[in-house]
Amino acid sequence: MSLDGGVGGVVRKQTASSFKDGYYHRKRVQKRNDGKREQQRHFSRNSNRRMMRMMTTRSSLKRDEDAAKITTETKTTTREERGEETKRSRRRKAYVDGANVCWAYCAALRASNNALAKIPISTALTVVCRYFQEVEEFEEVVVFAPKNYARGKLNGLCDGGSLRLLHPEKVQYVGENEWENVYLRQMVDDGVLKLIDRQNDVRGRSADDLAILDEAFEHSINERHNTVVVVSNDKYEGHCPSSASGDKKAFRDWLKRTRKGYEFDIAKFDVATVEKEKWPKVGAMNGNLQCPDGFDEWVEDEHAWGSSRPWSKETTWTERKLFSRKKKKRRRGGVGGSRVAAEPPGLQSKNEDGEVFPHHVLPLGSLNVTFTLKQ
Repeated sequence: MSLDGGVGGVVRKQTASSFKDGYYHRKRVQKRNDGKREQQRHFSRNSNRRMMRMMTTRSSLKRDEDAAKITTETKTTTREERGEETKRSRRRKAYVDGANVCWAYCAALRASNNALAKIPISTALTVVCRYFQEVEEFEEVVVFAPKNYARGKLNGLCDGGSLRLLHPEKVQYVGENEWENVYLRQMVDDGVLKLIDRQNDVRGRSADDLAILDEAFEHSINERHNTVVVVSNDKYEGHCPSSASGDKKAFRDWLKRTRKGYEFDIAKFDVATVEKEKWPKVGAMNGNLQCPDGFDEWVEDEHAWGSSRPWSKETTWTERKLFSRKKKKRRRGGVGGSRVAAEPPGLQSKNEDGEVFPHHVLPLGSLNVTFTLKQ
């Protein structure tokens, strides 16, 4: 029971409907409704965010896929259209140590066929250039060689050596004790061969080696990618070109990656199967080369004296015997012995009359030569 209506009011019983219309009741209902509305707004807001996020993710993925597809097609088209330009911009270039290669070919002839000529042979340059142009598909091959290999005194000339050893098809007399290798001169005119003057260069005998390393190292720096190969069996120990700016460690690291060794494999040539009349011409004698004016024959003291390489004037190898001895092997309880094995006829450098066969003037068509680049 409660008093309602103030002083003098009538006492009456409070009903449920009147209680719901009360102030506190309205407050509770409002708070509850506000909570529900807040929940609904929160749910709606989160749902919208999730939907937007999903839509954004799907659209971004779609854009990425389209972009990747377009990029791939563009790159493929670009490579197909500019494939030749890309290959041309990365020109692979081989730098060949001409002196090292010519002497290696001479040593290979000695090992395989017991050849006696001890001179640099220009046939090696033909083999190496063909290998890099046809097998390795290099865009450019540059050969470095001493100047006296192409022109100078006969003793230091490539394919020269002496009046009885020179290659008559590659060597000619210029005059005043000076000779020229016409094959190397043609390589110079074609831009394949670069001649280095050792005698007038302050670097001396190492001038051609340093010229190779200097140009190859500078080319690698300018290109900024490994497209250079230095072909030589020389390890160039102690050399450091001027382009390295004194940084020997960087140069040695570069040289380990760039320098490639090689070897010549020359098949055996059976001298016994070739008649003396069909031997290749060698030397200046017997009308192979026309004598200079005023002379009926070639005179060594007039036309082939001195040498451009005084440190070694020898033009023939020391003749080897046609057998090899093996050391005696002692067996326990038995008698030791030795065995003599004769070399096959193909290694003989002379015919039955004792005449020396000129292996060094044989053309490539007559010799089976294989050039291998070491990795």
